[in-house]
Amino acid sequence: MTKRKKYVIRWLVFILLAYFVTRPMYYPGVGNNPDVRKEEMLRLQQGNVLSPEETDRFLISWSELLEKGFDNQKLIELLNSTKNPRHAISSRIRRWIEFQGWNLNRFFFIGRRLKKITAECHKLQKANSKRASLEQQLNNTKDESIIGTIKRIIADDSRLSDNVTQAEVDLIMPKLEVIESILKGELVYKPEHG
Repeated sequence: MTKRKKYVIRWLVFILLAYFVTRPMYYPGVGNNPDVRKEEMLRLQQGNVLSPEETDRFLISWSELLEKGFDNQKLIELLNSTKNPRHAISSRIRRWIEFQGWNLNRFFFIGRRLKKITAECHKLQKANSKRASLEQQLNNTKDESIIGTIKRIIADDSRLSDNVTQAEVDLIMPKLEVIESILKGELVYKPEHG
């Protein structure tokens, strides 16, 4: 074989090797599987609503992801930002999330949504503790302007933000501290079955 042919073959091998190294690996059950894609599309079409099953599934996957020892601080910060997760994380993390059967955007949407709901739950807890003292003041005053102001404050404090539903608050409130600890990476989620 001439030097020129060897040179051409080496370059072809190098180009093919570079091509395959830079492509995501194939994971069975993810990507081109039509059943998984239909399920993902249905989940994405559900929009902003979090179901208990999807929340549990996220918390399990999030705990496992943080246990893997990837850049945990960066992942946790990503839940607080509006950055596109596809550009903010490594391809290795992205492949791991997709291997778990998640759409990357939906995965981080749920994490960000849980952060928003936990903040709303804290706001409601503070409003409930403030409500008792306001109701006591309401009972002790005779001034109509003060009564109107106190009633308005109570109504404003107990109102949910436009982005959070009562069903989501009811879902998160009983496990608020646990979910916050999981999102911060301080606790591993072990769901209760049965």
